[in-house]
Amino acid sequence: MNSRNPAKLLAMAAVAVLILSVNVAAAGQGPGNGNPPNPIEDFDQNGDGKVSKSEFKGPSDMFDKMDANGDGYIEKDEISNGPGRGPKP
Repeated sequence: MNSRNPAKLLAMAAVAVLILSVNVAAAGQGPGNGNPPNPIEDFDQNGDGKVSKSEFKGPSDMFDKMDANGDGYIEKDEISNGPGRGPKP
């Protein structure tokens, strides 16, 4: 590759980024797939829309932090603000 031709190098870099972007989008990962990650769906085994301590596959202390209202379940509004931050007002 000739480093004296910055336009050619820039064009090749742009093509590489485009190819990677298309592959990531086609795999259904990352931004642009229209489906943001939903941890509730990942852990909710019985389909009730919330995650109980028995369904949670992480450390118990993390569950307790995420269960902001202390009802024994993690619901979508409890994770939208991050662990321990509670439901949206």
